Amino acid sequence: MQINIESIRTEKVLHEALANSLGFPDFYGKNWAAFWDSITALVDMPRELEFVGTAHLRAVLPEAYQQLRHCLEELNQQYPDLRCHVEWN
Repeated sequence: MQINIESIRTEKVLHEALANSLGFPDFYGKNWAAFWDSITALVDMPRELEFVGTAHLRAVLPEAYQQLRHCLEELNQQYPDLRCHVEWN
């Protein structure tokens, strides 16, 4: 699965893009705790995930980029059966 984050300018829009792409439920809270709950318990994560526009996100929203990366790394460490290979392009 590919998620284009090149045009993301706010954390709210980032959460909306993640929710739409990954199929989060309508009640998704658009915050990092809700993101964690969604990827670990509410949706089936793809085995492969590619983010396009990583340099842009890192420049515009560095804290959100770090949080996103941290959550996905933690997913792979804490839940190896849910492992999702992530490409940051």
